[in-house]
Amino acid sequence: MGRVSDAKDRILRAATDLIHDRGYAAVSVSDICSAAGLKKGSFYHFFPSKLELVLETIDQFAASQRASVASMMASPGSARDKLRAMFKGASGGMKACAEKNGAIRGCPIGNLALEMAHREPAIAQKLRSVFTQWRAGVESVLQAGVASGEFELEDPRAVAESLIAFVEGSILLAKATGDTTVFERLEKGAEAILDGALAENPAN
Repeated sequence: MGRVSDAKDRILRAATDLIHDRGYAAVSVSDICSAAGLKKGSFYHFFPSKLELVLETIDQFAASQRASVASMMASPGSARDKLRAMFKGASGGMKACAEKNGAIRGCPIGNLALEMAHREPAIAQKLRSVFTQWRAGVESVLQAGVASGEFELEDPRAVAESLIAFVEGSILLAKATGDTTVFERLEKGAEAILDGALAENPAN
């Protein structure tokens, strides 16, 4: 069955990488086992199906995102500084992935949402929780900025959703065009959205 101590992690890593690269439907259990260097018996020891495996990979992504949001909230600086760090992280992560793989593979969660959210309710539910969590984290930063007098916003939730939509849209555009310079414009564009919101409700 392979080394029990790391077999499950190897399966999860292999599945995450393959599905990010090819998509959910194009990856089989055999593909995952081959990439992980394990037999199917190892796979089915931990996961009853490919679907259950993918749901766990989403849980792992959500946990990583929670840690990122917590780090963003705890970082020094203004609310705008915290948001800038988020934009830089998204841009830098996509650039690094493109350099490593020779192509822009896009956001793993965004890709999965486009492919599977309308086809598999269990995946859709997990993805909703990931995006809700992300929106809540950005909204909390905006609300902190409102509380400190840095921002004056009537609807921090709507602004948070606009920023997330812009980030995901930028990643999709970069993937579709193969143009990594989109990421260089991501930070300025996201700040422009925030500035537009502030222009409607100028801070004191």
